[in-house]
Order: sequence, then structure tokens, then C-alpha cells
Amino acid sequence: MDLRGGQTQRGARISFGLAAIACAAILSWRLAGFIPDVERGHTRSSLRLASELLATGETQRVQQAMQAYSSIAATGSTYRATMEMWDVLNHGEKK
Repeated sequence: MDLRGGQTQRGARISFGLAAIACAAILSWRLAGFIPDVERGHTRSSLRLASELLATGETQRVQQAMQAYSSIAATGSTYRATMEMWDVLNHGEKK
């Protein structure tokens, strides 16, 4: 009785399983970094826009954005605070 065929299938299953674990680990690592990457990008964009607004004399809008950021960040949601700061800088304070 020849067992080589069974050993080949077993080796293929083990290789596939290891590859699947590696892919899942890489995917999880990239997904875990997605929101911090987006938040970092919006923060940099907001700071750049704030400096441009300050240069043109729109200090009130920058102050409103910083107040919005501070009030939301105090709750622990820095992602939402960053988005709100970006929104206020781009569109002004919500009425």
C-alpha cells in the first residue's frame, strides 16, 4: 500500500493552514492600524489648515475647532474629536 498520496495531501493541508494563519495575522495587523492612520492624516491636515487660517487672520474659526476638539477628546474619543476639528476648520462651527 502506497501512503505517499496521503502524506502529500496532509503536507498540503498543513501548508495551506500555515499560510491561512499568516494571511489572517497580516490582515488583522493592517486593519488594526487603519483608524490610527486615518486619524493621523486628518490631524496633520487639520493642523496644516489651522496654520493657513491663522495666517489669513481667521483665529476665531481655529479657536472654535480647538474647543470642539478639546470637548470631545475629554470623553476619550480622539478619532471623533479629530473629525469634528477637521469639520469645523473646513466648514465653520455648526449652528
